Amino acid sequence: MKIKTRACGILFLFIVLLSGTVLQADELKRNLERTVAEYLARDDFQNAAQSCLNYLDKFPDKCYPYILLGKVYEDSGDMIKAMDIYLQALDRNQYCYSIYYKLGKIYFSLGKYKLALKYLFDLEKIYTESESETGGDIIEPVNPYMINKSIGKNLFILNDYSHSITYFEKAITANPYDLEIYSFLQTAYDNLSDKDSSQAYSEMANLMRARKDLGLKKYKIVSGIIFLKYKKYKKALEQLNLVLEEDRNNIILNYNMGLLYLLTNNYPNALPFIQRTVDLYNKKTRVSRFFHRLFRIDSQGAKYHLVLSLAFYLNRETEQAKMVFQQIKRYDNHVFNSYSFKDFADKSSPIYRDLADMYEFPKL
Repeated sequence: MKIKTRACGILFLFIVLLSGTVLQADELKRNLERTVAEYLARDDFQNAAQSCLNYLDKFPDKCYPYILLGKVYEDSGDMIKAMDIYLQALDRNQYCYSIYYKLGKIYFSLGKYKLALKYLFDLEKIYTESESETGGDIIEPVNPYMINKSIGKNLFILNDYSHSITYFEKAITANPYDLEIYSFLQTAYDNLSDKDSSQAYSEMANLMRARKDLGLKKYKIVSGIIFLKYKKYKKALEQLNLVLEEDRNNIILNYNMGLLYLLTNNYPNALPFIQRTVDLYNKKTRVSRFFHRLFRIDSQGAKYHLVLSLAFYLNRETEQAKMVFQQIKRYDNHVFNSYSFKDFADKSSPIYRDLADMYEFPKL
C-alpha cells in the first residue's frame, strides 16, 4: 500500500514539474514574440535578431525562433539571410510547415518559380491539419487554401495553366471570397480556349463582389447552379455534392441535382431528387394552397411538376408521368387546358420548347 502511495506521489510530482516546464516554455515564447515585435516597431533589426539568436542557444530545435529570426531579416530586406535561417530550421525540424511556405514566397518574389514550387510541393506532401508533429510549435500557421493558391500562382506564371487550375479550384473551394483567384481562373481557362468555364468563374466573381455576406453553403449551391448553366456537369456535381449531406431538405439543391442527372441522361438518379423537390415544395406551400386553388396559378409548383412528369417519362414510367401531368391543373389550369401530355412528352415538339421557355427549365 505504501509503495502504491509513493508511486502515485512521484507520478503526481512528475506531472506538476512537466506542466511547469511547458508553461515556462510558453511564457518564454510569448516574451520573445513581444520583444521582437517591439524592436521591429522601431526598425531595430539588430537587437530583434540578437533576441532570436539568444533564444536559439537555449532551444535549438524549436521552429518559432527561426521563423521570427527569418522574419526579422525579411523585414530588413536581407532575403539571403532569411533563406539561410529558414533552411537551417528545416535541417533541424522538417515539420516546420510555415518555413516551407515562407521559402516558397521568397523564391516567388525573386522570380525563381521552380524553386518556389519545390518547397511548396514538399509542404503539400508533409502537411497535415493536425499540429501534433510540430507540438503546436507554429507562429504563422498555414492551411490548404494558402498552399494551393501559392502553388497555383507559380504554375500559372510558368504557363502550366492546366495544373494551375487544379490548385486554384482547390483553393477557391476553401475560400470563395478571394476574388484574385477568380481572375487567375478566368485567364487560365481563356488561355486553354475554354470560354464557358471562364464565363462561369466571371459570373461567380461578380456574385461574390455583390454578395460578400454569402455563406459558404449557399456559395457551393450557387456555384453548382452556375456550372450547370454552362454545361460543366462534373464541376456542378462536385459542388452540389459538397452540400448534399448537410442539407438534404433544400428545395433548390434537390431540384438542381435532379436537373443535373436529367441533363446527363441519368434518369434513374434524377427521379428521386425531382420527386423530393415536389414533396418539399408541396409541404412548404401547404398554408398558401387556398390561393393556388383560387387563382389556379403557381408557376413554381407547375414547373416542378412538369419536370417530374418528364423525369418519369424519360425513366419509362409513362403512366406515372401522365398522373403527375394531370396534377399540374392544381398549379396552372391554363397550361393544363392548353397543352397535352402527348405533345409535352415529345422533346422535339414546339410545345415542349414553349413550356421549357415559359417555366425556365432546360431543353433536354
